[in-house]
Amino acid sequence: GGEYGQPVKGVLIVQQGAFRSNRQQYCELNPDHKFIICKSADPSSAILHTIQLKNILSAGTAYEEDEKPLFVVCTADKSFSFIAPDKSTMTKWILSLNPPSKGGTETGWLVINKKKRYCELRKTAIVMFKEKDDKDPCGAIALDSMCTVIPPQNATPPTGSMCPLRSKPDDKFTNPSLTLAVRRMTTKGVSFSINTAGQLWIIGCKTVTEANRWVAAIQDTIECCPELTTRFDKLATAHQNSDAFTLDEVFLDRAILCYSDEPIDSPLTPVPYGKVGKVPSGNEYGHPYMEALDIFRSMIPGHSGKFGSVLDGEPWILRILQIYVDVAALRNEIFCQSLKQVIRIPSIHTRYAIRHWQLLAALCAHFKPSSKYFNFVRSCLHHAAQHQDHDEIIRQCANYCLEMLQKPSPLPAISNDLMTEIMSGQGFANIEASKMVLSRVIEPDCDA
Repeated sequence: GGEYGQPVKGVLIVQQGAFRSNRQQYCELNPDHKFIICKSADPSSAILHTIQLKNILSAGTAYEEDEKPLFVVCTADKSFSFIAPDKSTMTKWILSLNPPSKGGTETGWLVINKKKRYCELRKTAIVMFKEKDDKDPCGAIALDSMCTVIPPQNATPPTGSMCPLRSKPDDKFTNPSLTLAVRRMTTKGVSFSINTAGQLWIIGCKTVTEANRWVAAIQDTIECCPELTTRFDKLATAHQNSDAFTLDEVFLDRAILCYSDEPIDSPLTPVPYGKVGKVPSGNEYGHPYMEALDIFRSMIPGHSGKFGSVLDGEPWILRILQIYVDVAALRNEIFCQSLKQVIRIPSIHTRYAIRHWQLLAALCAHFKPSSKYFNFVRSCLHHAAQHQDHDEIIRQCANYCLEMLQKPSPLPAISNDLMTEIMSGQGFANIEASKMVLSRVIEPDCDA
């Protein structure tokens, strides 16, 4: 038994992060209608999250009944995954946490991963029921701002964008040539797909009209979700207009912003879910999350992977530039990784150190950071150029990058002349170290 709002408590396994690390934590829905998640299985441990019951939009199982008792709780700005000791305990939690149905913005029968379900689209989730009048959901698709809606499998996207249907004004992943229309797949109906944090969902509808209606409604929901963020992302936003003295203090205290010879375990910036696949250049890419980790691994001396190594010099830089051209979803990540690897770099006299500056110079010369990161990139370059303790070559490199950011991007995308200028060092040598490149107000690339 159980009903909405009824107090419940116990130890649940809380799944966190992309690799789903499992941790036992004490959880409780108390009589004050607050859902509490503690740091450990001990009820007296520190409280990590306190969620008002009224702010929980949905709670439902994530698997069919013959699999593990995992359920998902969705709020307006976050989703949580829990594994209960058994199915009856899970049902008790779901009945206490899942709000009574208000109908949702879109409702109806859909085929979700080959199973027919009655669905309600709520603020941050598609909630599934076995029957229309059921109160206990049998599953939920948690939505956030990095989810992507894609056309049917036989509609091949013309670029490496996984989210052809996203259309935020400053969206870096939009492909205007793709439309919301979904195409007929079989005589039985049409289907579209949703990429979420842990899964690809294939959604089947009876008609094209019905599919279009759901696609548009899900797209609106994704766009209304709060933006996901990362530690690097928060710091870059907070210090986008900081002066050199402030950045000095920040860099001393925030290793995430500075050069590292250790691989990162998650991307520096939010990246969308879903596989990229084959792009017009002929290259093929997997999930942006994993590709981001491989790109950074190539930036560490002694490490080599699918994208080569920083010690390869120009071929490596050209490879990174090609990824930038191929995969719109990784452009912010590439700019931020290359910036990170020149901040507080141990010694400019080593071979790899100049390669990092050459990569950043090539990026600044050929492209522009998106508006989200443009000011932060510029502030960090000003810091490098102004720092009297920095070697002359560092200040020359920083000023070269600042100067390039003020020039229009060249066409074709990658210029042989610019690459020769950068790789020979002639471009840096022509810039005075003591010169301060003043900022002009310019518009960053809209689609960078």
